[in-house]
Amino acid sequence: MEKGKVDAIIKNGTKEELFELRRWLFKESCRIENVSCSLVEREKKVAEEEKRIAEEKNQIQRDLERIKANNAFFEKKMDILKGGFDQLEADKKAFEKKKGNSFDSYGYSGAELFFTGINSSLALKKRYKDLLKIYHPDNMCGDTRMIQMINEGYSVLCSRFDVQLKA
Repeated sequence: MEKGKVDAIIKNGTKEELFELRRWLFKESCRIENVSCSLVEREKKVAEEEKRIAEEKNQIQRDLERIKANNAFFEKKMDILKGGFDQLEADKKAFEKKKGNSFDSYGYSGAELFFTGINSSLALKKRYKDLLKIYHPDNMCGDTRMIQMINEGYSVLCSRFDVQLKA
């Protein structure tokens, strides 16, 4: 209703017109109350949704920080592994160089490395038997090539000990 019409009914209106005006005002106040309630409910839903979104955002932020920390930890581990592999390679080269220089200069072959530090024929036999138990091809760790190297070294050292005993 228009404001001028409402004012006219209030001043000069009949009982029926006043009753209709009251009814219209009641309906309008009910409609406004319903709209107000629905707006309050919508406001609550929006607030809950904002809270949920904020929680998800925080969770995503924590996940990102955890991923960054894991990546940093992984990079550190990878650097350590790379350094370890580099050191291992350097040690291997140094050992090969040392092995090539020291044992060959003393007249040892690669097969005789199994028997370094042996100074008697009894110790030689014991080491030979122990090595056969370890590297025999019937064992899980066995290797035919390794046994051939051990036999070669054993025969060379046996001949040396025989020469030393006869002298």
